[in-house]
Order: sequence, then structure tokens, then C-alpha cells
Amino acid sequence: MFQRLYLMCFCCFEVEFCLILVVQIEEKMFEKIKYWYRAIRYKYKLDKVEIRYILEQVKGGEIAVDIGAHKGAYLYWLQKMVGAKGWVFAFEPQPKLSKYLEKMSGRMNYKNVVVENKGISATKGSFQLYLPDKTSSSPAATLQKGNINSTTHKSVEILTTTLDEYFLKERNIKPHFLKIDVEGHELEVFKGAEQLLKEAKPKILVECEQRHLQNMQIEEVFQFLLDLDYKGFFVSENQLKPLVHFSVGKHQKITNGRYWMSKDYCNNFIFE
Repeated sequence: MFQRLYLMCFCCFEVEFCLILVVQIEEKMFEKIKYWYRAIRYKYKLDKVEIRYILEQVKGGEIAVDIGAHKGAYLYWLQKMVGAKGWVFAFEPQPKLSKYLEKMSGRMNYKNVVVENKGISATKGSFQLYLPDKTSSSPAATLQKGNINSTTHKSVEILTTTLDEYFLKERNIKPHFLKIDVEGHELEVFKGAEQLLKEAKPKILVECEQRHLQNMQIEEVFQFLLDLDYKGFFVSENQLKPLVHFSVGKHQKITNGRYWMSKDYCNNFIFE
């Protein structure tokens, strides 16, 4: 009798253990599928020109930097292109998203990705990162205090560094490609990378919007790079167009509703 009871308990334990194991495996696989789907969606629907540019320009063995990596849609393609002999440095200041990228880098078995829970700015130190109050992570997180409403946002203190400090002074390496999505902090990123931009001249893919900028015009951000002998382009109608044809009034026109989702709204720029 006791032997039967023991066998029944053991069998139940084995079944429960197997079920838990299956659930864990399925959860991990589901996370990987979501990660893959996000990357594929950006390539074929959301940012077709931008991802195609990465696939054409980023070479094996190069060093790429993903500033504002969020959930890794660009990171997926960058690490794929630099290959085993290259590196991608992904900077994500939001603690929750940084942990997510660390986890997914492990799940995807990346050997060429470094995830840093830091912001990139013009100075090394600490900043307040502002997040919408109802979420612990957001694509709208910003270091620009003037861009937020204090009643709808919360802040967390994060560490910041500069590209010059991180790459030139601390590691003596020169990136070949920069992808930047920092919600209005673009000029600060460039100011902290002036030496790197002069010496290495990396290609740059940057999101920049007048609505996110404080007390400045978007042309001031562009001019900083133009003064360093960069040539600029913007993404419009699924193609790259010379920056001289860009107009805030036409290409970033503020209207009712989710105007930034309009097919005529242009917020991604390339400098090379």
C-alpha cells in the first residue's frame, strides 16, 4: 500500500515537474518569437528604409552603437550585420528595458553585444530620466525635463556618460555606426561625441523631432553635424532625400490626433 502511494506521489511529482519545465520552455520560446517579430516588423513595415540602410552600410567586424536601444528592434539587425568579429554596444537608461535586453541577449545567445544601463549625454555623471507615470518603461522616456508634464511623469536617477569618454578615453575604440533615439537629447549626445565624430566619422542614423526639442530649432542639431563636414539626408516616402529639402512645417507638421504616425511625417535622419 505504502509502495503504491509512494509511486503515485513520485509520478505526480514527475508530471508536475515536466509541466513546469514545458511552461518555462514555452515562455522562453514565446519571448524569442516576440523579439524576432518586433525586428521583422521594423524591417518590413515600420522602418523599412532605416533597416535597409543598416543592412547595406554596417559591415562584419565593425563596431556599432545603439543609443536608446529600447526593446532591441534595431539591436537585432546591428548584431546580425557586425557578426562574430564585431561588437554592438547598446545603451538603454531605463532599468526595466536594460534588464530585458540583458535577458534577451542571453536567450538569443549573443556573443557580440554589450548592454549598458546608462544614458548618453554631453557630460559624465547622473541625470533624472523622466517616464510616463503609468509605466515602468516607455519609448517616450526622456532626459529633457522641459518635454514632460510633472503630473503625468515620474523620474528615476540614472548614470550618464559621453561617447568620447566611453569609447575614446576608456576603451580606445572608434565606432563605425551610431543609431540614436533619445527623445530630444540629440544635441547633447553629439556634443559629448565631438572628438569621436571628428576622428572616426561614424555613419549616423538619428531620430529627431522639433516637438521634443527645448528652446532650440531642429536646424541647430543638424548644423552641429554639418559643421563637422557631415552630409545629411532624411527618410521620406520610403527613400532618402537630401537634408536641404527638409522643412519642419511640411515634414513635421503638427495637426490633430496622432500626427506623428502620418505617412508624411518624417523624423529619421542619416548623416555620413
